[in-house]
Amino acid sequence: MPRNMIPHDASRARWFEEQVQPQGAQLKSYLRGSFPSIEDVDDIVQESYLRIWKARAAQPIESARAFLFRVARNSESSVSQQPTPDSG
Repeated sequence: MPRNMIPHDASRARWFEEQVQPQGAQLKSYLRGSFPSIEDVDDIVQESYLRIWKARAAQPIESARAFLFRVARNSESSVSQQPTPDSG
């Protein structure tokens, strides 16, 4: 464990590695199938990872998978509602 990492952060990192990261391939598949217009699925996945990381710091998360998929779905929705350079 790095010296500057406090035990709570190490616990959160372990939780992330065990509960969140294994969902990555399934999340990408879900996003590609449900939202075929997404140009960069990896961006949505990374944004979802960041949001779940921050949320876990504030409160326990009962189901990492459910939370991650909900965040990704919401992230996609907000991205798809933004105007494109051609539409403005």
